[in-house]
Amino acid sequence: MTLIQYHYEFRIPLNPEGACLKDPVLRQTWSLQIEQLKLGAKLGHGEFSDVIAGELLLWDGKYKVAIKRIKATKLTNDSKIALLREAFIMRRLNHPHVLRLFGVQTIQDPIMIVVEFAAGNSLKKKLKNQDKAPTPDEQERYVYEIVDGMQYLESQWVVHKDLAARNCLLDAKGSIKIADFGLSTIAENVPKTQKSHGKATLPLRWMAPEVLVNPPDWSSYSDVWSYGVVIYEIYTFCTHPYHKIKNQHIIREGIRKGTLKLEIPEPTPPYIAEVMSKCFLPKADRPNFEKLKEELKLSSKYAQKSYIQEILSRLLWWRN
Repeated sequence: MTLIQYHYEFRIPLNPEGACLKDPVLRQTWSLQIEQLKLGAKLGHGEFSDVIAGELLLWDGKYKVAIKRIKATKLTNDSKIALLREAFIMRRLNHPHVLRLFGVQTIQDPIMIVVEFAAGNSLKKKLKNQDKAPTPDEQERYVYEIVDGMQYLESQWVVHKDLAARNCLLDAKGSIKIADFGLSTIAENVPKTQKSHGKATLPLRWMAPEVLVNPPDWSSYSDVWSYGVVIYEIYTFCTHPYHKIKNQHIIREGIRKGTLKLEIPEPTPPYIAEVMSKCFLPKADRPNFEKLKEELKLSSKYAQKSYIQEILSRLLWWRN
């Protein structure tokens, strides 16, 4: 309990005249303090941040979390303000296939983004692990869980901008947790077209034609294109899209002009192949995630089971 909360709840007089704290401006629950965090082992690192395991202390208990520490030299005051604004929006997101944001610590450097801990690593690593490759049932489940999470983000007017297998995590039960959207883009505050160590940081191979123009036309429809690339990753066990082409300019122009297309991988079930092909239609003809989810519900055994479980859970909720 903070000092402000103490005086507000117990109405302890602040002066001899008996003045009490009536309408305090309380710190938002998503604005975290460094004292709430216990840092653990490093999980990974990048040019702009390190990711470490940790523990978060909240009023209702302790939570195992992943903490993204942003390197101070990479942030401006404007990006800190944008980070808080985005956290305010993202704190409301609540879906089983979207990684939960607990909050951000911006009081002192380094800035920290605190999210739910996903024990199962990334979908990319799972797909590339040939010793324990996912089964066809698991592949089908990944396809549906990702569209389920993305349809939720779409309904909340959130555009991911970097949907890929590397940004889909797995929890301890192997379920998808869509991660690395919104906050990480703002926090790093570096244009995606910037060169880094001589290599382009732009994720061209996952990007829709309409975002490869100036200005880029980001929307949930550009995320749908990226979803089609993720399906390709799932059924090629994370083969790099357009892996035979090394020249970034050729890839950019090929995607932008529509002359470069990803082939449907042979093991892809026909109904999923149909969904994948629709992801690569021109924006005006491209379905949104809601339509793709409905289409998968009609064909996928896993989606049908998931839909029935969803209806039953709602009925139980209404009954109680």
